[in-house]
Amino acid sequence: MLIVLCKSLFVTDYPNYMRDMFTLRAVNYNLRGNYILSLPKPRTTTYGLNSFRYHSAKLWNALTEALRTCKDFDEFKRNVETFINFNIKYNLS
Repeated sequence: MLIVLCKSLFVTDYPNYMRDMFTLRAVNYNLRGNYILSLPKPRTTTYGLNSFRYHSAKLWNALTEALRTCKDFDEFKRNVETFINFNIKYNLS
């Protein structure tokens, strides 16, 4: 999920329907980092909260600043796998 999201944000020739699914939050001040996504307002708890768009944006915002701003895609994939495995191992999710 996070890899598809990263591609839709940073790869320019990725399909437009995926690129339009996510929007970066516009903030006038610099307090919470870069590349924070705005969470869509869910209309239902069954389909809205469990949708790909909502869940992947929530996971993306939970990543550390270093992961969100990583420009090398292969490095991002390695770091995300480490981050996910660490959270699973120590039950931090």
